[in-house]
This record gives sequence, C-alpha cells and structure tokens, in this order.
Amino acid sequence: MTTRGHFPDFAMSRRKFLGLGAGALAAAGLGSSAHSTSTGSYFYEPEVRSSVNGLLRTSLRASEGTAIFQGDPATAWIYENSFTGPTLRVRPGDFLAVELINDLPEGTNIHVHGLHVSPLTPSDNVLLHILPGQRFQYEYTIPRDHPGGTYFYHPHFHTLAANQVFKGLTGMIIIDGDVDAIPGIAGLPERQLVMQRNVVRDGAVPTLAPNAGVGIGNVMVNGALTPIMFIRPGETQRWRLLNASVSSFWTIQIQDHDMTLIAQDGNTLASAVTVPSVDIVTAQRRDVLVQGGRPGVYPVTYVDNQTPLGVQPPVTLAYLVVMGSAMDPQPLPTTLLPFVDLRDFQVNRERAIEFQIIGDPAATTFAGQGFVIDGKAFDENRVDQFGRLGDTEEWTVSNSSGLAHPFHIHINPYQVTKINGQPHDALSYEDVTAVPANGSITFRTRFLDFPGTWVFHCHILGHEDGGMMGILQVS
Repeated sequence: MTTRGHFPDFAMSRRKFLGLGAGALAAAGLGSSAHSTSTGSYFYEPEVRSSVNGLLRTSLRASEGTAIFQGDPATAWIYENSFTGPTLRVRPGDFLAVELINDLPEGTNIHVHGLHVSPLTPSDNVLLHILPGQRFQYEYTIPRDHPGGTYFYHPHFHTLAANQVFKGLTGMIIIDGDVDAIPGIAGLPERQLVMQRNVVRDGAVPTLAPNAGVGIGNVMVNGALTPIMFIRPGETQRWRLLNASVSSFWTIQIQDHDMTLIAQDGNTLASAVTVPSVDIVTAQRRDVLVQGGRPGVYPVTYVDNQTPLGVQPPVTLAYLVVMGSAMDPQPLPTTLLPFVDLRDFQVNRERAIEFQIIGDPAATTFAGQGFVIDGKAFDENRVDQFGRLGDTEEWTVSNSSGLAHPFHIHINPYQVTKINGQPHDALSYEDVTAVPANGSITFRTRFLDFPGTWVFHCHILGHEDGGMMGILQVS
C-alpha cells in the first residue's frame, strides 16, 4: 500500500477486522471472511512511480496479461502487467517521459487526461497511431503553475478507446501542489480509488461490443470487488476518486459519513464543501476528505444514474471499517485556493456546438446509431473549430438527445457559467461536465499557453468512438 502520511495500526488490519465479531460483519452483509471475493477483499493501491529531482522517466507496456479481477486471475489488456496501471506522481515544473510499448494486437496511444500540457508531438497528441510492436517516447513538461490534483491516463485511439479502457488500460496521475500544503489537508493519509466497471467471462475480460458499455459488469476499486478500508474514529483521510469506467454516471455515498469535497477534475475548490454524497460521471475525479465516525462497518455505495433501466438502487462498492484507538478530529479546511473567475473577462468569441444521436436513442446497445457533433461524425483530417492563442471564449454545448453526455475538452479546463441557460456558480474549473438530456451547458475558457490541435468530445467512450468528437486548432 502506498500512502501519503501514515495509516496507524493497519499492519494488523485483517486480524482486527475479523475480531469485530459476526454481528458487526453480518450487519454489513460481509459474512465472516475478510478476503472472500463475495464478501470483501483487501484494499490494495496501485504501484506509485514518483519523480525525483524534477524527473520521472518510466515506461508503460500495454499488453495482454493476467491480472487479479475480483480476487481471481483473469486475462485482460493492462499496463505493466497490473490492473490498474501504475500511478505516475509528479510536481509542477517536472519533466515526465513515458515510453509506451505496444504489445497489443492493435494500435493504441495515450492521453494524459486533464493535464495542461502541449498537444504537440511528443506530448499529448491523441491523433498519434502507435501500431502493434511499436514504441513511442512521450515527453511532457509540466508547467510550473500547473494545478496540483488528481488526473489519469488512458488510450485515445479513435474507434478503439472504449474496448481498450474496458479491458483494463488506465492509470492515475497525481500532481502534488499548493493544495497539499493547506492546513487540514497537509500530511493526511491518502487513498487512491480507481473505479472501473468490468466483467469477467471464462477467465477473461471480453471484447466490448461497439458502442456498448452502459451499466455492464461489476464496479471494482483498483481491481478489487468490495474492498475493505480502515479508518480510526476521528481520523481524517483524503480519498482520490477516479471514475475510469467507459460510460458510468455514479452517486457515491458512505453510510453515516459525510464527505468534504476539496477538488474536482484536478482543480482545487475555492472553499471546501461538506456533502452527503458525490456525483461522479465517467472520467471525472473528485478529491474528498473522510473523517471516521463511530466504530463499525459502513458500506460505501454507488447508484447508477444513467443506464438502459433507469436509476438503479444503491450497490456496495467498498466497506469502510472504523476501528482502533480514537483520534481527536482535526478541523476540516474551509477556505482553499482562489481561482480566476472568467465571468469577469471580456469574451473574444462565442461558440455553439450540439451533441446529437442520429438513430434510435432507446436502443440499449446504441448499435447502428450515429454519434455526431453538429451533424458530422469525427474526421481526424478535418478541423472543426479554429481559435486564437490568448483569447477568452464562451462555449454553449447543447444536447438534443434523451441521454446526458459528459463533455470533455483536452488541454484547457474551463469554468461552467450556465446549466440549461440558467446562471451557475462553479466551485472550480472542470474538464468533464455532464450535458443534461435535451439541455445545455455554457462555459468560459482561455487559450493561454499552447498552440496546436486537440479534441473535444463526449466521454462516453462508445459515443466518442462512434463519432461524437471534433477537432479544435488554436494558433
């Protein structure tokens, strides 16, 4: 387990957990075993590869291999023979070099999701085609003023992204920054929760049907089904939540425990917000503080908010066990980091784009549908929008379909100013926002640092692969 800070008394966690007694375990539906795949499993975090003296040079081999899914070995497509892939941890001003080794039977590439870095080769150019047997050295210079927060990496090869992510290819990126020095956050133990929805059939993760993936399979945390996490009464932990599924919209809740939201999509809030639950759609990240309550076993649950069957009842994602010697609860932070309110800036250009589904929106697999923006499917040889470096722009993204679509744009985060035409006070910048069914969002963004070509799209990966993506060129 990799942590920031220290998890006291966790070395004996299994014996202590079993010592809670059958009554407490039965109350949570855990039975009497702490390692059965049906009743819970140990909480393991991904390997962490951290920069040293301003440099992180590493490799990511994408290959078919055997990993542990739900407690049992299964064949999947994975980075570095691990599900999930290793966490890359850097700081503002660092240089990150990643050699992608493609041992898959098809082309692939890597997108560093949410990072404000150059879109030019050899950096975050998602139009690169790394073919089977090839290697490519990605290089990223992290700006010195880059926000500290939670990000991630995943394949972005057009028409193949959904299946590759579903089969296991993803990993977290952490950038340490100013947020980590705020009183009430500094030195807290951390947990990485990479949440993915997968299914195993006959000892393997199957190939995902084109445009499928909504509500398919079990939700796992770092490859484990209902893992068991520990916290002392009164202790505060920082959880980094990543929805790395291909399409899911979730509401996360911890029984009898509030969460204090401090960051979303790698951007620190101006003020912390304590909430009973957290909404997190595919590709979003949410950093929350969790403070241990009374001793006991508490389910961490998710609710599916967009499936072919509608909103589903809560399902247990993990278990939080509060146990051990009590700690004096430390004050939770309130004021965090200010962000520049783009509503105060003059807008140089307004844009309007529309997400559309051409076909039957009621089809459960979306087979045969057309996923388009402004009536056009994605073409990597066509530029759809042209922008100027230094401009502040206001975009309105509308959605004419009966499904919500998570909008994502690369390179530059943005500030949502309206939802369905009504003014909205954003808590921070974002890089993924759900556009309501038959609704819209309006946001402002600034093209300050990087010229080049990048993409915007729906982050339901089957929709993106199906054509709901466009190209923006800034010069």
